[in-house]
Amino acid sequence: MITSYKRTEYLEQAIRSVLSQNIGEQEMQIEVVDDCSPLESGQKIAQIVQEVGKGRVTFYHQPQNVGIYNNWNTCINRARGRWIHILSDDDLVMPNFYQAYRQQIEANQCSMVIGQSVSINQQEQWLGISKSLQAYEGLLDNALKKLSRDNPIRTPAIIVAREAYEQVGGFTDSLVYAPDWEMWTRLAANFNVAYVKRPYSQFRCHTGSETNKLVLTATSVADSLAASQIIQLRFDNFQDRQEIKLSVNKWLSNESRYLSNKFASEGYYYSAWIHALWVLRLTPSISSLKNIINVFLKMLKSLLIKLFHSLKFQY
Repeated sequence: MITSYKRTEYLEQAIRSVLSQNIGEQEMQIEVVDDCSPLESGQKIAQIVQEVGKGRVTFYHQPQNVGIYNNWNTCINRARGRWIHILSDDDLVMPNFYQAYRQQIEANQCSMVIGQSVSINQQEQWLGISKSLQAYEGLLDNALKKLSRDNPIRTPAIIVAREAYEQVGGFTDSLVYAPDWEMWTRLAANFNVAYVKRPYSQFRCHTGSETNKLVLTATSVADSLAASQIIQLRFDNFQDRQEIKLSVNKWLSNESRYLSNKFASEGYYYSAWIHALWVLRLTPSISSLKNIINVFLKMLKSLLIKLFHSLKFQY
């Protein structure tokens, strides 16, 4: 189930990556589920589906915009197969993706299969690979705890049994950035999870994504903390809950530390400052204070350079 909204530049690649797996329609449904894109882009999306899919790929246009995660719920409801793979229109599957995941399904009694994923940019250049969760394939040991310490899995690297989704319910609308993370832990708390060791999917990082806007405002941090509070309740032991809380705080602090310096260098001063403050709030320390000073100095340097060039130009 390939989701789309407004974007058209990556959709053809996403569809072709699935078609290249050469799985017949008797075995796999392929459908693009569009979240009520505006008229012009919606027509272009439908045209791409028709021209690239050539009847093999069906198209569904939401009657009204429902948002990313409710669109995922529509994908689940419209999927006819036993196993559901939700793929964003800007992500890709690599050769043998479904073969590798199928091997884990057949070898293990599981309701979710997850794996590593390659992060790519707009030019398909590799940026990195998501972290390994264990050294071997098969059932994932301590799956709930491993998936609760941070959000280590990218969406294109996950497939879930329909019965599992039906049993735990759809993606929550109480979160705006981390409903996926909350869902993966909800599933891990109720079912066995199998693990594919090597990456078979590509997750695209770019400024045009809807989630990137939430990162710029640091809504991503606040929402991830809210998700973590829900996730912690899945552990009966107080010590486990505290471990998860501290791990999430450290993870989000490291993310915000990186983003605060990145945004300061790129001229996104408001975003840089908010993330720098989050670092201090999540992990109060001398190091966090130094980070705020460092971000401030970067911002000041950048502003002075711009002022200098402006005055030089006017002169």
